[in-house]
Amino acid sequence: MQILLGIVLLIGAGLFLYARLKGVGQTSEDLQGSASGHKPGGGPRPYSQEMRSVIASIDDPIVGAAVMMAAIANAREPVDAATATVIKDELREATGVNPDSAVDFALRAIVQAPDPDNVSLRLSRMWNNSLDLSERQQLLDMATRVASMKGEPTIVQTGAVQRLKSRLDLT
Repeated sequence: MQILLGIVLLIGAGLFLYARLKGVGQTSEDLQGSASGHKPGGGPRPYSQEMRSVIASIDDPIVGAAVMMAAIANAREPVDAATATVIKDELREATGVNPDSAVDFALRAIVQAPDPDNVSLRLSRMWNNSLDLSERQQLLDMATRVASMKGEPTIVQTGAVQRLKSRLDLT
C-alpha cells in the first residue's frame, strides 16, 4: 500500500512540475508577444506569413480593389451585408463584371489581413502595373466613397485613402 501511495505521489509531483513548467513557457511566450505588439494568447501576430500570403496571392486588380474597399470599410466597423452590397455595386459599375466572388474573397481576406495600409502597400505595384491612370483614379474614387458611406470617414479611413492615393501615384 505504501509503495502504491509513493507511486501516486511521484506521478502527482511530476504532473504538478509539468504544469508549472508549461505555465512558465506560456508566460514567456505572452511576454515576447506583448513586446512585439500583439495580445497574449490572441491570434496571429500582425503581418504574419499567413497574412502576407493572402494579400500576396492576389493577382487580379478587381479582387485587389474588393479587398481594399472591404479593408477600408472594416476600419470603421465590421463589414455587414449592406456594406458588401455597396462594394459589389461599386465594382459592378466600374468593371461591368459580376463581383460576387471577388467580394466573397475580400471578406475572407480582411479577417486575416484587416489593415488597409498593408493592403495598399502590398497591392499598389500590381495596380500601378496593370491599371492606367484613369482606372487607378477610379479605384481611389471607389475607396473614397466606401470610406464615406456611413458618414464622415474616420481618421484611420482618411489616412488609408491618402496613402492609397500616394501609392497609386495620383498625388
